Amino acid sequence: MSARMIPRSRVQQGIEYCRKNVLDFLDEARMIMSKGRLNHAYLSVHFAIEEFGKAAILNEAYRLSTDDPIPISAAVFGQNSQQSHKIKTDKA
Repeated sequence: MSARMIPRSRVQQGIEYCRKNVLDFLDEARMIMSKGRLNHAYLSVHFAIEEFGKAAILNEAYRLSTDDPIPISAAVFGQNSQQSHKIKTDKA
């Protein structure tokens, strides 16, 4: 499995970006739900869950690794979409 090498100094920025995405996806879900479209809102909630999982993966790698840069599985960033979805959802 290939990895992306992320500089330690950029990991916290990546986690914050994921956090923003989670909040944006949940806001989007609320808006869609207010229009009575629960099935469509599910997609935004699912993407929020995946972004939360990505943030957890980044945080865990940051805490457990002393490397710089830190290797993160490329699947986390969508290299293999089937595997990517499962990895992030399972972590969340």
